[in-house]
Amino acid sequence: MSCSTWSDVVNMYAAYANGEVPWSDVSTCYFEYSVVHSTEGYAVPASSYNLFPSLPGLSWSVKRTPQWRTIVQENASGMEVAAGLMAYPLWTWELTYDLLKSNIPRSGQTYPDLQILVSFFNSQYGRIIPFHYEDPLDKSAFNQVFGIGDGATTTFQLMRQFGGFYEPVFAPHGTVFVYYKSGGEWVEYEGTTEFTVDIHGLVTFATAPADELQLAWSGSYYWLVRFLDDASDFENFMNNLWQNKQISFRSVKV
Repeated sequence: MSCSTWSDVVNMYAAYANGEVPWSDVSTCYFEYSVVHSTEGYAVPASSYNLFPSLPGLSWSVKRTPQWRTIVQENASGMEVAAGLMAYPLWTWELTYDLLKSNIPRSGQTYPDLQILVSFFNSQYGRIIPFHYEDPLDKSAFNQVFGIGDGATTTFQLMRQFGGFYEPVFAPHGTVFVYYKSGGEWVEYEGTTEFTVDIHGLVTFATAPADELQLAWSGSYYWLVRFLDDASDFENFMNNLWQNKQISFRSVKV
């Protein structure tokens, strides 16, 4: 099957959803499309945020917690009035590292794992500097609707849905593809000439999308986060072997 248009990619994804083709066919199709249309996407500018290191000592379980803020007022009759303070939650991650070597760097690394993680924590000065985190289960968008044109608005925030709930994407990276729906088919916008994307996921169109025009995007993203604490406990439990039972960070709103 040819994958020269975005509709071809969408059809391939639909075939996967119906159990007709394996996921590898979808990945191959998307890669072929990306090669042919690389000039139509927009390369998000590199940001100054550091990326949280990926280390093999990470163990189960990984905790991820959505956090809301709500004011609940109870009156004398026992009835309650609740007021939500947030349109979408903050997310907290808790990671555990059971094995961090302190003496031998892994292949391709300059420093041992312990030094990499300690150095990263100190480079952020604890809670001061936000950084990027790549969640392995929540890091990419595929044909994700993020706005509806009204003929006047030219800026839209990238969004992604998780189980049907929409949240903004504040840290896209790599190449972002943007489309609009015309006559039931998805049509690509030309990156740079027709739209740009900043490091916090704000899409700016050269011309305002027409009224009721559906907009979608595909691409990858990180999470913008910061550490929850200014201290982190590293335990030396055996010669040259260390562990960190909890390193936590929370998403940052822009």
